[in-house]
Amino acid sequence: MGRGANREIHNKAREQAREASEQAVHESLERMRQEAAKFPAELELTCRATITKLEEELDQKSSEMQHSAYEALLKSAEWYQKKAQTNMQSTMERVIEQSSNAMTEKAGEVSSLVAAELDHYQRS
Repeated sequence: MGRGANREIHNKAREQAREASEQAVHESLERMRQEAAKFPAELELTCRATITKLEEELDQKSSEMQHSAYEALLKSAEWYQKKAQTNMQSTMERVIEQSSNAMTEKAGEVSSLVAAELDHYQRS
């Protein structure tokens, strides 16, 4: 074999190596594109799952807060009801006591008037 044939083999080998290298780079780029295309879909799925989980937690917390608020309102209502009953009872007792005192005073006045009238009647 001569130098020309050697050079031709060498050039062919270089050409094949270059083509193989270009093919490998092309395949590598294609795989990267495919993987990159998956990423947004996976990211979207992850985001949706996270949002769904957060919504569920928010609903649960909201239900718990509503329940707590309802219990607090119920306890407050019971407390105010008891306070109102106690105030009404206290007021009724004062009214009864005042009425009783007023009636006792009136009875004393009426009794004094009757006694004075009887005394006047007896003298006449």
